[in-house]
Amino acid sequence: MDNLISLLGFAAQQGIEVDWFSMKRAESLSMPFPDGTFGIAIDPEKLQSDADEFCKLAHEVGHCVTGAFYNRYSSFDLREKHEHRADRWAVEQAV
Repeated sequence: MDNLISLLGFAAQQGIEVDWFSMKRAESLSMPFPDGTFGIAIDPEKLQSDADEFCKLAHEVGHCVTGAFYNRYSSFDLREKHEHRADRWAVEQAV
């Protein structure tokens, strides 16, 4: 995927909801819903550029597509494994 519009289209095709709104702490986040769908939130006030938005969105879509979610109370090793999987997917799509 070479641009933000393509990535948003891919997310929509996968049934991933993407919303933009202000958040106190997070710049972006993704989460699974009980019905098997996924949601992504991005704080537009914390974006530094279009490239930053693409990177954050690609990372969060990576979590959704690969199922790389973790419990926030889990160990550091497990969290990093899921973050790496999401990053790897995002890089593969950007290249």
